[in-house]
Amino acid sequence: MDTDSTFRRPFGMHSAASQAPILHHFAERAPAISIEEALERTLVEYFCWHRKRTVIATWELAAAFVTMVRCWNWDMYKLWQGNLLELNYREFRKFRERLLEADLLYRIDGANGMFLAFHPYVEPREFISQIDPFGCFAFGTAMHIHKLADWDAPFIYTKSPPRPIWRELAMKESERHGLPWKDMPMMREVSPWRLSGFQWVRVRDARLDCGWTDYNESVTSRAETFIDMTREPSKCGGWSVVLEAFRRCDRSDVDSIISRLDRDGTLADKARIGFLLERLGIVERAPDDWVDALQRGGSMRLDAARTYSSNLSDRWKLSLNVPEQLFKG
Repeated sequence: MDTDSTFRRPFGMHSAASQAPILHHFAERAPAISIEEALERTLVEYFCWHRKRTVIATWELAAAFVTMVRCWNWDMYKLWQGNLLELNYREFRKFRERLLEADLLYRIDGANGMFLAFHPYVEPREFISQIDPFGCFAFGTAMHIHKLADWDAPFIYTKSPPRPIWRELAMKESERHGLPWKDMPMMREVSPWRLSGFQWVRVRDARLDCGWTDYNESVTSRAETFIDMTREPSKCGGWSVVLEAFRRCDRSDVDSIISRLDRDGTLADKARIGFLLERLGIVERAPDDWVDALQRGGSMRLDAARTYSSNLSDRWKLSLNVPEQLFKG
């Protein structure tokens, strides 16, 4: 996933020496503003106008603080009453506390180091998409976003990279912002089980095939979503919902699914998808090279979570351990 599109530095970085003379030149004639107005303008300009964000991590707040000070933003000058501000963690904590006192930031229960800007509530999907920048919505939630099913998932499902990869991406992102003190706040994951008010299920996957919606949400591609339906149908409403979604797919969906599986799909993925495309009459014949790659005597099952069934597909070397009546819908 392209994290550069998620986190962009909105202001240029300038040295204090080059900006201080300009700052003092305008000091006496610049209009005075209140501390609360200065704080609010800082949040609006850095997060909500440039980044369209309402959920802010401590390390992002620190990056905004550093950038504002290095730019010698006039509001920051007025906020700190004309004193040249040192870049250290103690001063940053004072800056953060003033935001909290002014009710411009709100702490989030169960999400240590995360804050909400301006108001104490955010929609669950918006919240999750902002606190896990390297993940994406998946399974039943992705089906809903892509309008592949009418089923309302009881959970919000996401995929994220394995923890070591997540931490590596987080380290690179934190270093890219160049926070200057040794004890700088680090980018950290939020555990789903610590949060209250909604149910969030996160699945680790090293191979994420995601895209962005018009609402700035990262979600698995339509092809990946169809493949996930066959891997874990229980997270997609069960087989009746999954089969109904397949019946709705069009030629472009089929082409993208085949292309995705040809790239790095497993034999089990190809056997399940190939069988479903033919059994539901979506295509006359799935790719023959998929069939040629299968081996006799295998133990692949249409539903990997169910027990093996003696009802077999000889062409696809697949145990059809799903009730036959579901295919007659």
